[in-house]
Amino acid sequence: MRSPQLRVLTGLAVMTLALSFTSGLFGQATETVLYSFPGGVSGEFPQGLIADASGNYYGATWSGGANGYGSVFEITASSGTWNEVVLYSFDGGSGGQHPVGNLALDPAGNLYGTTQNGGRGYGLVYRLMRQKGGWVEQVLHIFTGGSDGGYPWSGVVIDSAENLYGTTAGGGQNACFDGTCGVVYKLSFTAGAGWKETVLHRFSGGDGANPRATPLLDASGNLYGTATNGGWVSQKGFCGRAGCGVVYKVSPVTGGWKETVLHTFVGGSEDGGLPAGGLVQDAAGNLYGVTTSGGEYRICVNGSGCGVVFELSPGLNGTWSESILHRFLGRDGATPYASLVQDTAGKLYGSAVGGGNGFGVAYELSPGMSGMTFNVIHDFSGYSDGWAPYSSFVVDQSGNLFGASTAGGTANNTDCPDACGLIFELTP
Repeated sequence: MRSPQLRVLTGLAVMTLALSFTSGLFGQATETVLYSFPGGVSGEFPQGLIADASGNYYGATWSGGANGYGSVFEITASSGTWNEVVLYSFDGGSGGQHPVGNLALDPAGNLYGTTQNGGRGYGLVYRLMRQKGGWVEQVLHIFTGGSDGGYPWSGVVIDSAENLYGTTAGGGQNACFDGTCGVVYKLSFTAGAGWKETVLHRFSGGDGANPRATPLLDASGNLYGTATNGGWVSQKGFCGRAGCGVVYKVSPVTGGWKETVLHTFVGGSEDGGLPAGGLVQDAAGNLYGVTTSGGEYRICVNGSGCGVVFELSPGLNGTWSESILHRFLGRDGATPYASLVQDTAGKLYGSAVGGGNGFGVAYELSPGMSGMTFNVIHDFSGYSDGWAPYSSFVVDQSGNLFGASTAGGTANNTDCPDACGLIFELTP
């Protein structure tokens, strides 16, 4: 079975092969495949990575595992060889089905994440605790698909008090287009009462709809994120009646929380549209992100554009201004889903699931006197090299990038006709 992300990509890879590329260089980084998933019990379609202080990496697979509904894994290096250990396999029912997004790690070494389905069918939030003899799952919240949200496509972020924050693409009760609009939520633990959800914001369409990314948490407790749809319909109609999406801020205020729309996307050549990834913030408070469409609207899927990299800068009186840092043209990448990451030198790194050779690219944006310079640092060739890098990178202290490709690898079976995915390292 192909993951939902990979099914979306199938037509895109072919459509962007012949498009021209006009900026940057190719192949600046060397790729090393650390682990290729054989499928089945080991897991299929890895969703992303996080690292602990010892350099071990953790992630989830959308399917596979002992029960076929996904798994959580750890990969560690020993004598130059990377090995996988499956920490937990989801049961497809009350324990969750199809984990999505990146995991989160607390100071005690517990792992937190979400499943797209399972529970009552609308997904859940879970914690994995390391205990003697193995890992144990604790379900923290089961979504009902109603006012509390449903279908969490994002993972969670943890604050210093170990509260969890995340989003759901559906639920929230407000109707949007072909369903419900989604929510931003918080989970808090109270001794004797357990875990409790608080809905911080229910989207209603004009203020955004269907968020798919984990929110960014700043030092003041504000949450920043993207909603894939909403913002109402662009006058030029590039995104259809669902709208091109927004960038939002949810802030604690007296008596509750308040949402502010920082930017409404309009699509086309003027702007991006349909953001699926999250945001990264620099020391000056600027926000950086990507959209899956927009830019040069005459190319890529349905002529809606291949996507953009954007920057939002804070101004006076709470205003924000957008700058387009790069418009993808197909040969240099198409449809970036992954959130950007930033290193200590201010470089931004990301991936696009299509474009290049048709299997996706990794890219960087480097700051300079005249602004950001875009370069493709790796062009995936598919299968053994990797295909469809949907997830954000982890950057180590040496500037090496670690990531996952949803497909590709050396294994091939009936569940993974495009191979089951792999973990890779990119070395500058």
